[in-house]
Amino acid sequence: MKKQIIWSFIGTSAVMITALVLVLVACQKTDESPQPVNSGSLKVYTPPVPCISGTQCADLIAGQFTPVGNVCVTDDGTQLVVTYTADLNYSFTAIHFWYGVNPALIPQNKQHNPQPGQFPYVFSFTTPMTFFSFNVPYPGGLWDCSQPFAIAAHAVFGTETAWGAGTPINPGQGSWGTFSCIQVQCYITQDVCTIYGDNETGWGGTTGGPGNGCQGNGGGGWWFYYDNILGGNQDIWAGQTMDAGYVYYDGTNIVIVLEDGWELRPDLTQTVKIGYYDAIPTCRPTPGGLPIKGNSPIVPVAYHLYYAIHLDLRQCIDL
Repeated sequence: MKKQIIWSFIGTSAVMITALVLVLVACQKTDESPQPVNSGSLKVYTPPVPCISGTQCADLIAGQFTPVGNVCVTDDGTQLVVTYTADLNYSFTAIHFWYGVNPALIPQNKQHNPQPGQFPYVFSFTTPMTFFSFNVPYPGGLWDCSQPFAIAAHAVFGTETAWGAGTPINPGQGSWGTFSCIQVQCYITQDVCTIYGDNETGWGGTTGGPGNGCQGNGGGGWWFYYDNILGGNQDIWAGQTMDAGYVYYDGTNIVIVLEDGWELRPDLTQTVKIGYYDAIPTCRPTPGGLPIKGNSPIVPVAYHLYYAIHLDLRQCIDL
C-alpha cells in the first residue's frame, strides 16, 4: 500500500489530514482488487434430476412460501392442455412456460439461474387474469403419455413472482425457481360413432336452479347446479331429462365424467363453461358469460359453495 506523496507545507494539521485522506483512498483502491476466495465455501452446481413420477397439477408458490394457484396439464387426445388458475383473491399478469423430458434444458444464464423470458410460451395480460388455458404439442422424442416430464411454470402475481412447486432448477445457489414433474392421464379413445342424435345442452349438478320464468341473467330456462355442500358425484343432465354422466369436485378440480355414448361437441371451441358462486343465482346464468371456458374435462377451480357447469354435448345413437 506504498504511495509517493508530494507535500505542500501549509501547517502540521493540514499535512496530517491530507496524509490521512490519501492513505484511506489508497486502501480503498487496494480493497477493490480481486480477492482470493476460499474454494471450500463455493456451492457446486448439480444439474436437476429428470422426473421419475409426477401428478397432473402443481401448486403455484409466490415469494417462495405463499400458495396462489396451480398449473395443470391434461391430454385431449391430440395435444396437451396447460391451464393456469389463480386462487380466490389472487390474479396474474404474465405467465411463462417451459416443458420437456430433460429439466437440465430449462433456459438458464451462466450462473444456472432460470430465465423465464426465454421460455417458449410467454403470455402477458393488461387485465389481471384468474384463469388461462393454452395448448402445446406432446413432448418430442420417445415420450408417451405414461412417461413423466418436467415443466417450469412461472407467473407474475402483483409484485411477486411465482413458480410451480417442485425441485430447484439451480440446486447450488442463486434463484429459487423450481420445476415440477407432471404425468398426465392418458386420453381414452372410444369406438367410432356412425350416427349422432341431436346436439344437447347439459348442466352438471343434482340440484335444479331457481328462477324458471324470470327474465334476469340467462332468462327462465332450466338449469342445474353443483352444490359443494353436498359434494360427491352429481348428475349431468342433458336436454333436461337425460342422464349423461356425473361431475365432482376433488378439492382442486371439477372433473366431468360422461357416460358411454356421450361426448363434448368437437365442432365447438368452448364446450365447457363454469361459473362459481357463494350464493345461488336467482336466475339461470348466461352460459356465454360464465368466466371459465375451455374443452378439458378436468378444470382447476378454487373452492366455492356452488358451481354452474354448462356443457355442449352430443350423443351417439349407433356405434
